[in-house]
Amino acid sequence: PNYPPTILRLSRLAVSTQAQGMGLGSKLLKQALLSALAQKKASGCNGLVTDAKEGAIPFYQKYGFIQLEGVLEGHAPSPTTLMFLDLHTIEEAIMCQDEAAG
Repeated sequence: PNYPPTILRLSRLAVSTQAQGMGLGSKLLKQALLSALAQKKASGCNGLVTDAKEGAIPFYQKYGFIQLEGVLEGHAPSPTTLMFLDLHTIEEAIMCQDEAAG
């Protein structure tokens, strides 16, 4: 379109080291994905973008996020990689999380 698409930005998603491995990161991400679906109805949201730390890239890829090529890196205090999840993929990502939890 000739106007900027509506994209939600997911700020740093973090779980304390003591709580890692308990599925909390997946639950937090699921809430963000559900919010994105709600925003689709409210404002025509097209997707979700996040600044992934190097170690978190596989986590986001597991849910369908892709690395954005040819754009500036994120502006977080530490180096990050911009990753995007298309709205059409969000429902699949939620189902993937539900299967992983079940």
